[in-house]
Amino acid sequence: MMLSRYGEAAEYVCPGRGCLFLRDGIVRNNKLNCQSSQQSYTHSDEPTSNTQRRSGHQQDLDQQDPDQDDDRVEGEEGEDELEDEDELMDVDQDGDQDGIKQLSKNLVRYSLSCQHSRTLIRRDAVKDKVLGPSNARKFKQVFEETQKSLRNVFGMELYELPMRDHSHLSAAERKKKVASQAQPKSTNAWILRPTLPPEYRVPAIITPAKAPTAELESSYVGFYTFLIASITIAGGQITHSKLDRILTRMNANINTPMGRTADVLVKLQRQGYIDKITDKNQGEDDKVNYIVGPRGKAEIPMPALAKVIREIYGNTVNDPEFEERLAISLGLPRLGAASRSGGETEDRQE
Repeated sequence: MMLSRYGEAAEYVCPGRGCLFLRDGIVRNNKLNCQSSQQSYTHSDEPTSNTQRRSGHQQDLDQQDPDQDDDRVEGEEGEDELEDEDELMDVDQDGDQDGIKQLSKNLVRYSLSCQHSRTLIRRDAVKDKVLGPSNARKFKQVFEETQKSLRNVFGMELYELPMRDHSHLSAAERKKKVASQAQPKSTNAWILRPTLPPEYRVPAIITPAKAPTAELESSYVGFYTFLIASITIAGGQITHSKLDRILTRMNANINTPMGRTADVLVKLQRQGYIDKITDKNQGEDDKVNYIVGPRGKAEIPMPALAKVIREIYGNTVNDPEFEERLAISLGLPRLGAASRSGGETEDRQE
């Protein structure tokens, strides 16, 4: 038995359960018989001290497996690591979202500058000048965020240009072109196009750009709109000689308000409003045709061309023959066919 102190009286501590025995024979512990002593004692209800509890459970602690303590410590450390990782993930997501918003703002600025100079917004240029090598894989997220900003703030959107038209080529030339190179599924080139309702697309709201001047910008827009209308009415392509005759009637075959006519045509080709097709014939002069380019199709749809042609011809409000010919030339639904289809629909509903 171990000798210790309990107040002023000496005591014996049972090594089995930590029971205390005073010298006068009084036992101070719970009402259990001590099994470690040779004699049996009836215990009282007085609580044991911290020293007694540590002594009584010392053997139990010594018998525990030390690996369990290590596992418990490792488990607590693992939980702390998971919590730290969750916090880091939340911080990374917030930072990534802020980075996408900043990149979308940069893409909005780049798109507006390209629209001002009528430069195509190409995917490769966006990756190089806006995203950079480290953010090249975020193109889709940045593009979607940019579309939201353009539509909500500027009333515009990024519109992908259609593929170039190869219908003017012969069957052999189209087959040769397809075999020579793989045809891409999309152009990966965009322009800005307004998303305002038709009632707001008026000159008082959508005014010409002031660079270089509003007068020159208006003249330039009117010139390429007239060219596109002339090519479309001619069947989708027009020869150089026929286009020269039309420009001569307009007194624009040599010079225009924007400069020399030849230079303006080259500029329109570079910007994608028209395309120049050259057919090389053996022993004969080269045949030059002009067709509408991808940008011309995107910026000026067929209903807008119809309005321009009506203004050019004039006094065509109540001319059904003119409207019939115009619908055939532009590929628009005919007025008579639309009315007949509407009547058939009403008959079915009745």
